[in-house]
Amino acid sequence: MGYEQVFPVIASLAILVWLAPAVFRMSPAMRERSAKLAFGLIVVGIGIALVAFAVG
Repeated sequence: MGYEQVFPVIASLAILVWLAPAVFRMSPAMRERSAKLAFGLIVVGIGIALVAFAVG
């Protein structure tokens, strides 16, 4: 998998994490944690994409 494919994979994972509370029963704290995790994944994906762009 090339660096150009890293962001879409991480973004897809973030969407799944963000939608998880709609599928599974979670406590309010877990819902908040899943939203923060999804946001963190997006930030990490953007960071990796920027580094890959700068290197490549």
